[in-house]
Amino acid sequence: MKPECCILFLHHRNDELTRRHFRLLQEQNPAPVIAIYANQREHLPEAVDVGPLGDVWRNADLAFLNWFRRRPFDAERYLWLEYDTFASLPVRDCYEAVWDRDAVAAKVIELQPHADWCWFAERNLLPPDLRASMAGLSPLCGILLSHRALCALANTAALPPVFSELRLGTVLRAAGFELSALPPERAATIDWNPAAIAFNPAVPGVYHPVKH
Repeated sequence: MKPECCILFLHHRNDELTRRHFRLLQEQNPAPVIAIYANQREHLPEAVDVGPLGDVWRNADLAFLNWFRRRPFDAERYLWLEYDTFASLPVRDCYEAVWDRDAVAAKVIELQPHADWCWFAERNLLPPDLRASMAGLSPLCGILLSHRALCALANTAALPPVFSELRLGTVLRAAGFELSALPPERAATIDWNPAAIAFNPAVPGVYHPVKH
């Protein structure tokens, strides 16, 4: 029987913060939690190497896709998390309102009203047939994808050489998938900027980034 969710935990070090966040995910969730890393020297001992990615910062999505292409099992959906995610409640509780959607992120970035989003400046790196579908899923950490959405990404012949958040939103929308945002109260705890979230360890939630 397929697990209803598989949590993929991308990391690049084996320090106390990484180990603590990984343990929290295991303790809070009945889902499999798979640690992955991209050819770095330092990593958790149980982690799976997904190979070199070049510029990992731009291409972190490829770490998750590389694992999926060689996955040892199927799940109904896959949650992408990073080492600086503090998750103190089951992820099903955090994502309940959008659990059955195909493509979920804290924020869906539309060209209107967000034409000033920095990664839309890479429009010319997209093939012409993808430009009408341009959209972003942000941040990369916290993205929840159905099995069929991840299959569509993994089977795309040539993923465009744009920043990961723009690549994912655009390719998935062009493939016909609806992009969904977390409810505002849940999205408020997930961002790329630590100053943009109100981290409160006394309130259960999924928080990112938490680096202390």
